Amino acid sequence: YWIEQIRQTVLFERGLATARRMGATTFLECGPAAALSLLVEDGGISSLSSKQAEPSAFMAALGQLHDRHHQVDWQTFYR
Repeated sequence: YWIEQIRQTVLFERGLATARRMGATTFLECGPAAALSLLVEDGGISSLSSKQAEPSAFMAALGQLHDRHHQVDWQTFYR
């Protein structure tokens, strides 16, 4: 898997453009650090950060989603 990833062209920008054409306005990166979300022009949201504990970073990401008017099911989250 990783050898293929290294050898082949990454089409991240093309993927973003396609997602935007399909109506996506917010991009949430689910990974160990903010790598790809930094490449999103209007600012993607990273769910984890090497500078924050995982629960705090995830909660901050949910807060950013909420700030951008995405529905967050807080009752389920706090269950």
